[in-house]
Amino acid sequence: MGTMEQIEREIQLLGITKRYRGYRQTAFSVELVLENEDCLYNVTEQIYQVVARRCSCGSSCIERNIRTASHTAWRMNLPRLRLIAGYPISAPPSASEFISILATYIQRTSCLPFSFLPAGRLWLPASCRASFFTPSFFDFLLDFLFADFP
Repeated sequence: MGTMEQIEREIQLLGITKRYRGYRQTAFSVELVLENEDCLYNVTEQIYQVVARRCSCGSSCIERNIRTASHTAWRMNLPRLRLIAGYPISAPPSASEFISILATYIQRTSCLPFSFLPAGRLWLPASCRASFFTPSFFDFLLDFLFADFP
C-alpha cells in the first residue's frame, strides 16, 4: 500500500469522506509533512500555500477545510482520533495539529510489519509473511504488549 493510500485510509477511518473538500487537502498536507517534517514549523507557507496552489484556491480556504475535516473526525469517530493521537485530547484539534496527528500516526505504524484491526485481529501484509512471523511469535508479541509490568 502506497503512502497516499495509507493517508486516505486513515482519513476515511476517521469518518471523513471524499465529499469533503478538506479530504484531499488533508491528504496532500499529510503527504508534505511525511516528506519533510520541518513543514510543521511554518504551516501557512510550507503547507497551506503549497496545497492551495495545487488546489487552485487560497491558503485560508485550505486551513478552514482541514479544520472542518478535523471537526468531522471529532464528531464521527472520536475514539479512533484519540487512539491515533497517542495523547489525551479534549477538544477538536486545530488544522495543523490534525495534520501532525495523522502524519505521526502514519510514521509510527508504517515502521511496523503489522497492525491491529478494530476487532483485535492481527493483520500482516503479504510482504511480511515470512517464516519468522509464526503464530508462536505473535503469541509472544501479544503477551509482551499486553503484559502488566510493575
